[in-house]
Amino acid sequence: MNPLDAAGQPDLPFPAAVRPSRRQRPAARRGVCRHRRKEASPLMPIVRVLATATLVALPAFAQSMVEFSNIEAGDVLDTAPHAFEIRFTHDVTLEQLQLKTDSDEVIDLLDSGAPPPQAVFAIPLPELRDGDYVLSWRISGTGGGGASEDIDFIVVGFHDHSEHDHSDHEH
Repeated sequence: MNPLDAAGQPDLPFPAAVRPSRRQRPAARRGVCRHRRKEASPLMPIVRVLATATLVALPAFAQSMVEFSNIEAGDVLDTAPHAFEIRFTHDVTLEQLQLKTDSDEVIDLLDSGAPPPQAVFAIPLPELRDGDYVLSWRISGTGGGGASEDIDFIVVGFHDHSEHDHSDHEH
């Protein structure tokens, strides 16, 4: 049995009319998926927006984050600190630091201007009596990004030692 017919083509058990032509064979090998265009998922625009928002926000997070603060949101303090201490992961410019009292008085704690860029700040606080307070700070980083936060806290247990007569006590 000769594997080739008179034209040099393989002698197949089905008729020549059914035999695939040379032009059809490569297309058949590639498959239908290669030529079919995939439709985008309906979620793709949302994914793109979230990815863009994440990439835009990354520089601000990468620049500097709060590493430590001696007053945190929700704190109830028995003793008010003499200074607000905050440490960032990188040098920043402290542009604003304000204290709002429960009588809606706003005290600018940077009245002498913004300190030079640094990672650690210790800003003196006024005497804090019992009450609710909000510290508001805003920073800018070296790459142009910035951040801000409002820290609400309560002071309880204030003792004003200046009202007592201490003349009968030895110091």
